[in-house]
Amino acid sequence: MKLLKDNWKKFFLIAGFYAINFGVWELIAIIVSSKWAFFLVYAALFIVVLAVFHKELLKEWKDIKVYQLKDRKFHLNLALWFVADLVFTTLLLYIAAKTGWDILTGNNENVKTQMASVPIALTVI
Repeated sequence: MKLLKDNWKKFFLIAGFYAINFGVWELIAIIVSSKWAFFLVYAALFIVVLAVFHKELLKEWKDIKVYQLKDRKFHLNLALWFVADLVFTTLLLYIAAKTGWDILTGNNENVKTQMASVPIALTVI
């Protein structure tokens, strides 16, 4: 029964994603600019995920706090991955700059204009 209940939650979340992303966005875009509509859609999706999976998220967070955050090996592994990410990103950007490759997405201009119109505090959140 629990598996069926979990599957319904996942189905609800997927259906909600499409309903919000394709239905509500068009309603919001009429009221506010399309740049702000994107932000509001993803804020709504974030709230829906928190509401639907509240118990599961609390359980997972408790497990992480109890088991992983007290383990020094976890922190060392996390720090190593952060350093590796920094090194690989820097290397990729260096190679792209030297060779002239355009590694940015095709939607880069829209992202730049959206970042300019949304305050930095909301972008960080």
